[in-house]
Amino acid sequence: MLPSDGRVGPLPHCPLKLGATGREMWRWLWALPQASKWHEDAARYPLARLVTHFEEMEACDDPQQRARLSKLIEGIEDRWGLSPKSMATLHWFVDDADPTPALKSVPVTDIRDRLKGIGDT
Repeated sequence: MLPSDGRVGPLPHCPLKLGATGREMWRWLWALPQASKWHEDAARYPLARLVTHFEEMEACDDPQQRARLSKLIEGIEDRWGLSPKSMATLHWFVDDADPTPALKSVPVTDIRDRLKGIGDT
């Protein structure tokens, strides 16, 4: 079970140089619930590559290069539990305080009341 409020602790140092968008993404990644399962030493380089690939893709005009970078990003996301499919494969679920969403009170009409008058002539 992953904590719904995300990882607690200081932001790990990124081993690669990042631009403004990359630094924002780095902070976002390490605040995710999934980050609570990552061992910092093992995760820093692959996640830094994920962020730099994302920055490269954002700046790229070549469709073939963008497609290649997209595949690289997708692979890293899958290995680190960043997609719904990989979370399910890893058996990672976010611990929600209330797993059942609040339902609005909806009046229920008996079907017989709704059918009254139909076919009566």
